[in-house]
Amino acid sequence: MRKKLWASIALIAVAALASAGPKGTVPRESADKYHAHAERDGLVIGAEMLTADQGHKKFSANLNRCCIVVEVAFYPAKDKPADVLLDDFSLRPEGTDIAARPMSPQVVAARLEKKPEATSRVSTTTSVGVGYESGTYIDPVTGRPVKYHGVDTETGVGVGVDPSGTSSAPAPDHDYHNVELELAERGLPEGTAAKPVSGYLYFPASIREKKKTPLELTYKLKDQTIEFSLQ
Repeated sequence: MRKKLWASIALIAVAALASAGPKGTVPRESADKYHAHAERDGLVIGAEMLTADQGHKKFSANLNRCCIVVEVAFYPAKDKPADVLLDDFSLRPEGTDIAARPMSPQVVAARLEKKPEATSRVSTTTSVGVGYESGTYIDPVTGRPVKYHGVDTETGVGVGVDPSGTSSAPAPDHDYHNVELELAERGLPEGTAAKPVSGYLYFPASIREKKKTPLELTYKLKDQTIEFSLQ
């Protein structure tokens, strides 16, 4: 009953956050404080990819299992608001045509929630019991009492699960809804930005075959394309 109550509370919290929108992160002093930055038509954008160690420190869930996390900041010009659209971003390994769009918090949380199938060893044990019995019965032919003595044996088979055979692969550390809530809250806010905003984008780690392959973040700004080399 308590688990159902907490699940309901988590769903309500996620729904409330979805309606309120992400809060994002605190923008740095300027775009040049990020690893990569560029300017177009008065709009300045900063971008930086989180290292595995930074990902561990900044998020409660282990996003390194499924994601490449990029922090992006928008610095619009005075009296010239900027439209922030997540679908205008893409990430690709440099020198390739393979690109990926940002994933939603729901998709990331679902990927982290998947548990590996646990395997276990089944063990069987055999036990033998020996009992002694004696008594008296009435012979149906003669009608006389007859004493008897005997040995009784009983064999049983037990089936059990050996805990030591369980898969050592760890289950997700955090509840699906809590992870979704955290990712949504810290994601890059979409919409019209009249002042600096920043937040995280979550890309699938599968687009990168080798860890050391440089990545390129692309942002479409009207009829222009802005590229950021992240490594």
